[in-house]
Amino acid sequence: LKGNFLTNPLKYFELIETILVENGELFLLKYHLNRLKQSSEYFQFYYDENKIVIYLKDILTVLEQNKNYRLKLLVDKWGYIKHDIAELYSLIEKTTAVISNHKINSKNRFQYFKTTNRELYDLEYSNYNSGNICDVIFLNERNEITEGSRTNIFIKKDNQYFTPPLESGILNGCYREYFLEKEINVTEMVLSIDDICEADELLLVNSVRKIQRINKLYLNGQLISEYS
Repeated sequence: LKGNFLTNPLKYFELIETILVENGELFLLKYHLNRLKQSSEYFQFYYDENKIVIYLKDILTVLEQNKNYRLKLLVDKWGYIKHDIAELYSLIEKTTAVISNHKINSKNRFQYFKTTNRELYDLEYSNYNSGNICDVIFLNERNEITEGSRTNIFIKKDNQYFTPPLESGILNGCYREYFLEKEINVTEMVLSIDDICEADELLLVNSVRKIQRINKLYLNGQLISEYS
């Protein structure tokens, strides 16, 4: 894959980390930095962790300590850093998810890294991000459940948690990694639509909104599962 990347360069893209600033602290910072380092090594981006940490700490100095923020950090191939930040307001809980008709390709290297190369996810999210819709869930070419456009997926069945393996074509989200480390009763397993329809709970997680519990799941405009 690396050899192919060098001989067949892709269009310009940047690496992204979206970080929760909570009570003046950068939530899950070590996970974000580790992922950013791994992505930089794979795509041969310049990576200076000390420079990034100083940059982030400078941002914190101008923020109000009693407010939470969504910080979007972007790093280009030459190590240039920029960011976008917005106050994170408490939202009305969105409890509905939909399954997209567009499938992802698990062999696409960009499925495993967080970059600006995410047109399908952004398009589908904008198509559905209204009303009570929390996120859009994608299947891969083998009809395996993968991830949401903004979230990783966990289901709970008989007091055991399950989440798709990376090989299904998913980003190893920072909150996913954190959840796998702190939760004892969790297993990575290939999941089907039937698996999530028969689950006791469907959880969508990311490092900004943490855990969102879904009440209703739709496919092709039809309700296919409800969760208590």
